[in-house]
Amino acid sequence: MGRAGDRTPMQWNNAPNKGFSAVSPEKLYRAVDASFDAPNVASQEKDPNSLLNKVRELIMLHNTEPALLAYAEFVPVYAEKDKYPFAYIRGNGRDRLLIVVNPAIRDVSGSFILNYKCQKPKLISGKGTILLEENKTTINLGPVSYAIFRINEVR
Repeated sequence: MGRAGDRTPMQWNNAPNKGFSAVSPEKLYRAVDASFDAPNVASQEKDPNSLLNKVRELIMLHNTEPALLAYAEFVPVYAEKDKYPFAYIRGNGRDRLLIVVNPAIRDVSGSFILNYKCQKPKLISGKGTILLEENKTTINLGPVSYAIFRINEVR
């Protein structure tokens, strides 16, 4: 079976077999999640905070932000051993994004120095706070979260 045991039919809605097929459940190769609250596409499309909509948002950012192009610059700015968050800048010309990730199950913060002048940071995706004082930047994130800030360079 390989990884087949990890895969189940796509759950489209709350109809029988979660909208995947009209056959009787025992004829499915793999069973759908029979739970009342099993995730499905229809319910996730209605929830602006669902994983489905978050992935769509990130794909849209990837396709529209020059700083996320394949050849854009990648500069780690906070990467301490055994500490979170992990923070890095993606840049393309004057377009810059500060991306901060916290995989930990606790609140985290980190401080670092930016070596250039940038616009006032603007949160464009995720959740987190940022404080700029002179050159020092301090980031705060909640558990298992991320934040993407626009910090375009100022000349």
